[in-house]
Amino acid sequence: MRAEERLYNLGLLINDLKKSIHEYIVKLELISNELETGVRTLRMLPLSTIFHIFPLVVRDLARQECKQVELIIEGSETQADKRIIEQMKYPLIHMIRNAVDHGIETPTERQKLGKPAVAKVRLRAYSTASNVVIEVIDDGRGLDLSKLNKQH
Repeated sequence: MRAEERLYNLGLLINDLKKSIHEYIVKLELISNELETGVRTLRMLPLSTIFHIFPLVVRDLARQECKQVELIIEGSETQADKRIIEQMKYPLIHMIRNAVDHGIETPTERQKLGKPAVAKVRLRAYSTASNVVIEVIDDGRGLDLSKLNKQH
């Protein structure tokens, strides 16, 4: 009987160890998830960290092109990963430059078309469940498809 008692007690100890290990695994997963969330939060920055440069870009470009352009920024408080924000800076400058250079008409052309002399370029950001969306919208003439087709 002594051997049976020892085996029984050993079985009890093993079950206690299993329970303890399971509890520690659950605790470690919680801590790991909290750490991951914390690190992700640390890497998040508002888009205003790059959006603040665009009014100057638009003003200088509009002046250079003899156009009147108002930049409207919406959603600059939207947050994104710092690395992604840094990578978006130059593509956004390019898109805004294209809007002012090619999409926006001169004040005279706009007035002939019945539009206000001052054009609007809207830079809008917002979050969805899984993405950050950034839109560059202008009230200019749009793309001339015949010119685009000739270039290709």
